[in-house]
Amino acid sequence: MTLEEAEAQVHTYDVIIQTTSVGMNPEANQSIIELRDLKDTAIVSDIVYQPIKTKFLTDAEALGADIHYGHTMLLYQAQYAFEIWTNKRLKIDDMDEVMKQMLKGR
Repeated sequence: MTLEEAEAQVHTYDVIIQTTSVGMNPEANQSIIELRDLKDTAIVSDIVYQPIKTKFLTDAEALGADIHYGHTMLLYQAQYAFEIWTNKRLKIDDMDEVMKQMLKGR
């Protein structure tokens, strides 16, 4: 399916996961597709984590979708990788906010 075909069918999707680097700094004003016809019950995720809230996620949220951030996916991926390598479960309770602040440059 082309991006144009996906965009035309966006109203039929319950879950959309953006897995490219489109929208990553320094070109944060870009989005891979337009979400004009997005269902307000859709779940939208973006693997980009800088900026934290991409244009793709901002557009989805404005249309009522639940959004999931890329830095959170990165954090959980790191947790599972650490467990595989060390056989120890890493607690990440406070790491989400710490990681978000680091990515924002604070």
